[in-house]
Amino acid sequence: MNVGILTFHWAYNYGSLLQAYCLCKVVRNLGHNVQIIDWAPPGNYVHWWQQWGVRYGRQLPARALRRVRSDRFKRRNLSFTKRCASVQDLVRVAGDQDAVIVGSDQLWNFHIVPAAGTAYFLDFVQSPRGRRISYAACFGDRQQPQNALTLAGPLLRRFDSLSVRDEMSAELVYELSGRSPSIVLDPTLLDDFSGLLRDRPFKQDYIAAYFISRDHISLGARIMRSMKERLGIPVIVIGDAHAVTAEHRSVLSAGPLEWLTLLRNAAFICTDSFHGTVAAIKFERPFLTWQGKRPDRLRSLLAASGLQERLISEYDASVIDRLTGIAIDYKKVKQRLEPRIRSSMRFLREALDCSAEWSGVSETDYSSLQTPLP
Repeated sequence: MNVGILTFHWAYNYGSLLQAYCLCKVVRNLGHNVQIIDWAPPGNYVHWWQQWGVRYGRQLPARALRRVRSDRFKRRNLSFTKRCASVQDLVRVAGDQDAVIVGSDQLWNFHIVPAAGTAYFLDFVQSPRGRRISYAACFGDRQQPQNALTLAGPLLRRFDSLSVRDEMSAELVYELSGRSPSIVLDPTLLDDFSGLLRDRPFKQDYIAAYFISRDHISLGARIMRSMKERLGIPVIVIGDAHAVTAEHRSVLSAGPLEWLTLLRNAAFICTDSFHGTVAAIKFERPFLTWQGKRPDRLRSLLAASGLQERLISEYDASVIDRLTGIAIDYKKVKQRLEPRIRSSMRFLREALDCSAEWSGVSETDYSSLQTPLP
């Protein structure tokens, strides 16, 4: 089958690029031809002259190198359709696909894509040939514009196979469409990143810190400072350092491969990022995650892993002391995640089988979503 994937490939964000890479790889390994549909919402497409860091003075070389590394990662690891500049282009490209997958990431968050959110509900895919599939899509925030939700309901009912990344999104889908989607894992949990990881970047041990939100930044700064004092090793902040640039070393030039490698080799990870937390779990690193603006997806991920207490909502030195002293039993974490990995792979296999009917959980038994998948 020819499979097109519509996602946030256009964002210069480590998690967005890596989840796109992993979903493409998984679908390709299932025996299908796969391409990223090269479209971005109006106002979000990044032109070749943008995001080189020209407004950041002395940071320009590092930020430019980050863009170069990200573009090189996309060029080497992702296959794209022709650039789509309009809805008509999307319709034409979708006509060449046997199935179109939207996923993963916050693709249904109208606060991120207010101008063209309905495209991420695959309104441009024509029946009967093209199958509409969502994989691990999420709303990110339950509080969405009402007019957008009104549009989303009928479009959700048109999907052939429907899955989301967290329980909040599953509840919202059910409220809007009457359908109960499968809850699946983010694509980054389905791949081992073989061939992407590089050598250890530093000889000494370090704490890797990665955060994406200015919300609760003071909480993050206190946690990083506390961990530095407890472990007696430096903090390496990956990407934008926001308010802590003066306190800790910042690596602004990291591309997706460097980001992965820095997290893989860290002695400890501090983050408010969903994909930063995924990396900590995949690489079996000790970590703390602090609560940012949209914690629902983090809660779902940590609940699936049995690591709910690793999510910090307020600073408490005694809690941090206790968690720092407890080694994470990653054997148990793996045992919890393996069935979900299998069920996520099963969802994709069945969704891409042209003869398969919709493969979500029972539309009449929404209560099953409140318990872990078997």
